[in-house]
Amino acid sequence: MSSSISPKRRLKRAFLQRGRRQATSRPTSPLVVAGMFRTANGIGEAARRFHDALVEGGFFPIPVDTSAVLNQVDFEPDIELHDMPRDSSGTILLIANPPEIESLLAVLRLWRWKSWKIISYWCWELEQIPVNWPSAERFVTEVWKLVDFARNAIAPQISVPIKTVPIPVPAPDLMPNPLSRKSFRCLMMADGRSSFSRKNIFTGIRIFQNAFDGNNNAHLTIKLRNMASFPEFREKLERTTYGRTNITVLAQTLSAKARWDLINDHDLILSPHRAEGYGLHLAEGMALGKCVVA
Repeated sequence: MSSSISPKRRLKRAFLQRGRRQATSRPTSPLVVAGMFRTANGIGEAARRFHDALVEGGFFPIPVDTSAVLNQVDFEPDIELHDMPRDSSGTILLIANPPEIESLLAVLRLWRWKSWKIISYWCWELEQIPVNWPSAERFVTEVWKLVDFARNAIAPQISVPIKTVPIPVPAPDLMPNPLSRKSFRCLMMADGRSSFSRKNIFTGIRIFQNAFDGNNNAHLTIKLRNMASFPEFREKLERTTYGRTNITVLAQTLSAKARWDLINDHDLILSPHRAEGYGLHLAEGMALGKCVVA
């Protein structure tokens, strides 16, 4: 074991439960979904969608929030949240990437004398995963991914079972854009904590400008989160969009309803991301019948 690990962390790690290989695929009770239910990013939305899908499937998942632990509280969801049950066994779907798994298992009190089936959803967008991620497999029973691309990136580097488990993207019943509106509206969305560089915002602006230069009936909305944490990006964006009346920047967190309304109010979802493991806002746009360029 590396000498760089503190004695306190070594002790905590020694007391954490290891992922047990369990033959049955049927979840044992209680069934917990632990994730960032109070966070507005894609990982938080995945927790809410997995919870709702399990309810629709006839299960009774217990939603346990990890937003405060990871310092990412944005709002209060409609889902009634609960504390982690103290049962000695059960099944938990942990919506968390490997760097957070160890600390979250300690917070959730999943100690080595317990016998929980630990399923973890890992969010990743590239063909190679970080070198330290495979070491987290000792804490989990299996890993879930939303799409085969991301599954295939992770599978060669871990020995635990890994499955592709899509989440549903049910569109609310919204009225289509009014036919009287003459402008063509494009939308880009990005979260700074997921890397503005990877989201390729400035290329998206150039795409819009090349397509609609001089067209006063075209408008681009850029919806962003956590922009205040990236002052250099913010300054460059302000310089790039200065004086352009056909580009609007929304730097705020929206409720689920407001996000759906925003997507519905646009004709095309533009996503110049350099890589995207799933693209939830693209799926939401498609669910509403919008054009998507990615």
